[in-house]
Amino acid sequence: MAFLIAGCKSALAWLVAFAFRLLRVAPLQVPASILASLCSQLFQIAAFLLPLKVMILLGSTGVPGYFPPVMIGIERERLILLLAASALMLYLAHLFMDFIGGALARAASDRLILLREEGEAFARQRKVALSSYQGMVTIASGMVLAVAVLGFLGLYKPVLLAVVLGYFTAVFLIGALVFAWSPLLLEAAQGQLSRLIDVVSASGFLLVFGYLVFDYLYGNAQGLLLGILALLLCRQMFSRLAQAVKGIDRLYSRRERILRVLGELQTGAFDDEDSSGFLDESEDQPELLDGETDAIIQDQREPVIPSFLRLIASPQCLGWVREVLAEAGASGVEPGIEQVEAGRRGELALHLTCQVPERAAEHFLFRAFNRQETKRMARAVPLLAVYPGSSAPRLLKVSEHDGFAAHLYEWAEQARQILDDQTVYECREQVFIESCVWPVPDTLTARHQSGSLVERCGPVLWARCNVFSRWAGADVRHLVDAFVTSPQRLQKKLEALPKCLYNPDIVTGNVYALGSSLRAVRWERWSLEPVGSGWPVELGLERLDQAFARACESSEALRHLSPLQVRLAALAFAFEERCAQGRYLSAFTLLRELSDTLDALER
Repeated sequence: MAFLIAGCKSALAWLVAFAFRLLRVAPLQVPASILASLCSQLFQIAAFLLPLKVMILLGSTGVPGYFPPVMIGIERERLILLLAASALMLYLAHLFMDFIGGALARAASDRLILLREEGEAFARQRKVALSSYQGMVTIASGMVLAVAVLGFLGLYKPVLLAVVLGYFTAVFLIGALVFAWSPLLLEAAQGQLSRLIDVVSASGFLLVFGYLVFDYLYGNAQGLLLGILALLLCRQMFSRLAQAVKGIDRLYSRRERILRVLGELQTGAFDDEDSSGFLDESEDQPELLDGETDAIIQDQREPVIPSFLRLIASPQCLGWVREVLAEAGASGVEPGIEQVEAGRRGELALHLTCQVPERAAEHFLFRAFNRQETKRMARAVPLLAVYPGSSAPRLLKVSEHDGFAAHLYEWAEQARQILDDQTVYECREQVFIESCVWPVPDTLTARHQSGSLVERCGPVLWARCNVFSRWAGADVRHLVDAFVTSPQRLQKKLEALPKCLYNPDIVTGNVYALGSSLRAVRWERWSLEPVGSGWPVELGLERLDQAFARACESSEALRHLSPLQVRLAALAFAFEERCAQGRYLSAFTLLRELSDTLDALER
C-alpha cells in the first residue's frame, strides 16, 4: 500500500506543479477554460435529460405528477414543444462552450513554449503544448464536477453520498492489497490501465443505479425527477473522473517529453516530482553537454544526447558520480569523466577514470537512466549480478538518485565500441558457449518467463509462410506445405531441448572491446530459448558444431544432445526471426536445411 500511496503522491505533486505553471503563464485563460468545460458538461447533461421527459410526455395522457410544479400547469403539447426546443438550445450551447474552450486552449497553450523552434519542430511544440493544456483542463474540470456532484448528493441523499465515497475507498484499499500481494497483477494492471479504469467507472455507476432502484422499490425515496438527475450526474461524474485519471497517467508518463518540447531545459531537480517549482526558469548555468570549459565532460565522441540529460545541471550529475563511486569503495578520488555512446535517448553513459597515487588507475562505466529506461534495466540487474561469463561487464553497484537508477560497472582504459559485424558475431559465439555451460539459477527462471520460440514456430508462422511462398519456387512451396500440414513436428523437437540464455541485443553498437575480451553492455531483453537459438548462421553450422563441442567439454548436461538438435534450434530461430522481420525470401533460403535436419532427427 505504501508503494501505491507513494506513486499517487508523486504523480499528484508533479501535476500540481504543472498546474501552477499553467496558472502563471495563463492566469485568466485557465479558469475560463475550466468554466467553459464545466458549462459544456452541464449543458450536455441537461440536453440529454430533456428528451427523456419529452418521450415520457409522448407516452402519457397528461403531465405526470412527479414533474416540477412549474411544468404541471403547462399544457401537455406546449410543454413537449418547449422541452424539445430547450433540449436543442442546450445542446447548441454545449457545442458553443466546447468551441470557446478550444479557442481558449489554443490561445493559452502557445504561452507554454519558452524556446520556440521553427518549421515542423514548432508545429510539434504547439501540438504537445495544446495536448498538455487540454489534458490539464480535462483533469481540473473533472475534479471540480466530481466535487459538485458529491455536494449535490450530500444535500439530496446523504446515504447515496456515503455509498459513493465507500465505493471509492473500497476500490483503493482492495487495489492496494491485491497489488501488494501479487506484483504480477500490478504489472498487468499497468498494461491495461485504461480498460481497468473504465471497468471501475462502469461498476461505480451500476452500484449507484442499483442503490436507487432498491431505494425506490423498498425504501421511502421521493421525487423521481431528482432520482433521474442524480443518476445522470453520477454517470457524468464517473465518466469524467475516469477521463481525469487517464489524463493524469498520460501526462505523467509523458512529462519528460513535455518538458523537452516546451523548452524547459533547466529544472535543477532532474524532473523531481516532489518539487513544485521544477518548471521555474533558472539562471543560465553550463549544461552537461554544452561544451563549456567548466562542464564535467572532457571529451565527446558525437554521442546521441539523452532527452532527459538536458535537464541535469553539471554539479548535480557530478554529485551522482561521486556518490556511486563512494558506495563502490572508490571515495576521495576526483574522477576523470568521458562520455560514452549510450545508444538510447533515455540513458547517460560515462567512462570514469580514478587515479590513485602509487596505484594503477581504476576504470568504471557509469550509466544513469530515466524512469522509462530504469524499468527496462530492472530486468538486467538480477542477471548481471550472478552472470559468471566474460561477455558481460561486471556490475559493481546499483543505486537510485532522485528517483533515477544509476549503475556502475568495471571498465577498461582503452575500451572501444565495435562496429565490425564479424567481431560482433565472435561476441555472439562467445556468449553462446558461456550460456551453454552456465546453468541459469532458479531464482531467475522463476522471476522471468522463458522465450517462446516453440510457440512462435506454430501454425500461425506457417500460415504466413504459406501466403508468401506463392512468390517462391515449387520446391519452397512443397516444403512450406509440409510444415503447414504438420507444424507439431518442429515444435516437439524444440520443446525437448534444454533452455539456455539468449541476448538479442548483441548487435553492432552494443559490443565493446575491453582489452582482449568482448563485452555486450545491454542485457535487459535476455530470455531463455532452446539451446542453439540465436547462433549467427552467417558463421556457418560447422562452426556451430565446433562451438557446441567446446561447450560440451565443460558441461556434462549437454553431452546427451546431438549436434543436429542444436542445429535445428539455430535454423528454426534464424528462420522465425527473418519471418518476423518480413524477410520471407531470405528465410526460405534456410528452409531446405531446416527440413533436412528435422528429417534426420526423426529417422
